[in-house]
Amino acid sequence: MQESISGWERVGAAQATLRLVEHNAGSIARYMRPDHHSQTLLSRRASVVPLDRHEDNRGVLVPIEFSDLPFEPRRAFTISGVPAGTARGGHAHRNGRQFLVCPTGRVKVRLRDRTGVETVVLDRPDQGLLIEPGVWSEQVYELDETVLLVFVSQPYDGASDLDEVG
Repeated sequence: MQESISGWERVGAAQATLRLVEHNAGSIARYMRPDHHSQTLLSRRASVVPLDRHEDNRGVLVPIEFSDLPFEPRRAFTISGVPAGTARGGHAHRNGRQFLVCPTGRVKVRLRDRTGVETVVLDRPDQGLLIEPGVWSEQVYELDETVLLVFVSQPYDGASDLDEVG
């Protein structure tokens, strides 16, 4: 049984996975693996997105093509050396979109907007988190060796950070 829900398709009555069946320029469908599904959060203002993964006896390769992201990255940065249990972030961005990937370690991302609160654990290099403007987020680093890679749609502007949800 397939039921269409606002452009999303629920596959099977007992399954909670959703697949985008309609999309426009800049949608998450452009960089999703065709055999995997994104998980939408906070009324589609955040999404957990699977990335391509190539694994063999030499290790794991997770390519991230900038042209496949739902926005053109204007900057990227990493955060590392954060002691376990430490929280960073704690703000929303007025205009900027972010795409977070945790290549190593484990980070718990708390998300909040006017529709609710969600928590996402990033602990795999083949999983990203898209955060739309106005979504407050805080990252709690759960392991000392955690590295967080962040792609952002806007140049840095501390004045665009919001202490509360937008």
